[in-house]
Amino acid sequence: MLTQIAYFFLPENLRLLRRSLRPSEDLRRAEMVILSGVFVGPLVLIIGTILLFLQGSSSSGTVWVTIGGGFLFSMIPLSIKWSWLPVNMVAHLTLAVALVVLTTRAIPSGGFGGHSISWFVLLPMWASLMISIRVGLVWLGVVLASLATLLGISVNGIVVMGETSAGISMIILSFLSIGGAMLSIVWERERKRYLEFIKMCDVEHFGRKRMDGLSKLAGSMAHHINNPLCVLMGHNDYFLDGLEQLDINQKERQEWRDCLLANRLNIARISKLTTSLLTYTGHYSDVEISTKRLGDFVELIKYQVGKLDGIELLNITYQVKGLDGPLISGQIDLLVHLFVNLFTNSSEALQGVPGAWVRLEVESEQREAKFIITDSGGGISAEVQDHMFEPFFTSRNIVERTGIGLYLCRSLVQQYGGDIRYNSKCKNTQFIVTLPLID
Repeated sequence: MLTQIAYFFLPENLRLLRRSLRPSEDLRRAEMVILSGVFVGPLVLIIGTILLFLQGSSSSGTVWVTIGGGFLFSMIPLSIKWSWLPVNMVAHLTLAVALVVLTTRAIPSGGFGGHSISWFVLLPMWASLMISIRVGLVWLGVVLASLATLLGISVNGIVVMGETSAGISMIILSFLSIGGAMLSIVWERERKRYLEFIKMCDVEHFGRKRMDGLSKLAGSMAHHINNPLCVLMGHNDYFLDGLEQLDINQKERQEWRDCLLANRLNIARISKLTTSLLTYTGHYSDVEISTKRLGDFVELIKYQVGKLDGIELLNITYQVKGLDGPLISGQIDLLVHLFVNLFTNSSEALQGVPGAWVRLEVESEQREAKFIITDSGGGISAEVQDHMFEPFFTSRNIVERTGIGLYLCRSLVQQYGGDIRYNSKCKNTQFIVTLPLID
């Protein structure tokens, strides 16, 4: 009870956050409401049955109302276990139904003088304390108001008639209970939203920690791998240049040249991989911030995309308009690499598909540039959509992909005040990137 009173005086935002961080309280309160139905409901049923036995079936309707109330408190709270309704909503609906029954009994019997007040005010008040201290205080006011009318106590100098107080009080409290049920629906939605927000923060925090570790690993790799690669490349080129001086026949010379060229290609590939890793993790200190016209920026994207392996197998088209005036500022090489990564994803996803195509549409709208990248793929499944921007998530072979592409693409875009999203309404696979422009 002290916990609930303290909880009542917390600011709204702290109550929401506390509710989100302590979801076990919902379970505890639900159990208490269910227990109130399990134990109190049958108890009321037993009392009503005894009264019915003592007074006979021709007794007043209060006995039947008592039995109905016992059944109500037995079944409705238990429905929490078998329905999708949140516990607060079930409790408020229970009180609303009880109020309706009480209204039908109180008005004909001359106000709160009927015996039904014993069950349909005190029991809901007791059960509501398990849910909300505010609802309990409302019911406490009902009891005090009913005692005032029963004892003939004046309120503000006016003696309130039982019939009038019954009608007005029941109408007001019925609206309060219905409003409480609606409020419970909103409350449940807000609670779920805060839980999703906290879950997202946990994912981003976990991903950030892993990315920090990966960044340190990338710096070490740059020092321990790139330096030996430079030595290997130098020796390889030395032997390649000296092939003509070797006293061997033409066939052997060609075999040596093929082997050295293959070595050169693989060394360059390893160097490219380590450079890409440095670019992804932000350890690319020589990337300067610069400003380019949007049209020149698109030309850089075209140039880098044209160097991708296997990109010639795709039909790539560019649709641009209004790119002469606007300027884009930032680490241009990294931003270009962002779009190269999206083209790479399309190329890998469409590998071996006949008639595959990729289209880049670029247009400037007021103070931002919109890049729409669409390929001929059939879209991305809903399951993958939910996780594709998470760190280290990949839908492909873990050996082939690192799973950091889209996550870091989004991080880089958001760093410059832009956004990247997947368009699920498009029948093909489509990503939309927006970046701010400067005058």
